[in-house]
This record gives sequence, structure tokens and C-alpha cells, in this order.
Amino acid sequence: MVVLLIGDTMKKIFNLIKRLIYSFLLLYSFNMILLPININIPINIVNMLIISFLGIPSFVSLILILFIAF
Repeated sequence: MVVLLIGDTMKKIFNLIKRLIYSFLLLYSFNMILLPININIPINIVNMLIISFLGIPSFVSLILILFIAF
């Protein structure tokens, strides 16, 4: 039973780390593509957590906020 709980916890931690890496790569690729026209979304832990927990719709909303606010 204890081994099952440890394995389940490790799986959740691995999944979270994987999603954080994917969100970093998504932000980095977006910034590299739009670098010539000087548009970027800052790569920080808050943006990475938002994208990793809420997914692609939150990434689109960050882009819309960027265009509306600036």
C-alpha cells in the first residue's frame, strides 16, 4: 500500500515537471518566433504555472492580454 502511494505521488510530480517543461518550451518558442517584431511574453514561474495548469486557452489569453495591455 505504501509503495503504491509513493509511486502515485512520484507519477504526479513527474507529470507536473513535464507540464512545466512543455509550458517553458511553448513560451520560449513563441518569444523566438515573434522576436523580429519585438513582441514577447516574459518567461517566469507565474506564467509557466498558469499555462501548465490551465493549458492552451490560458496561453491564448496571455497573448490577448499582451496585445490589449501594450
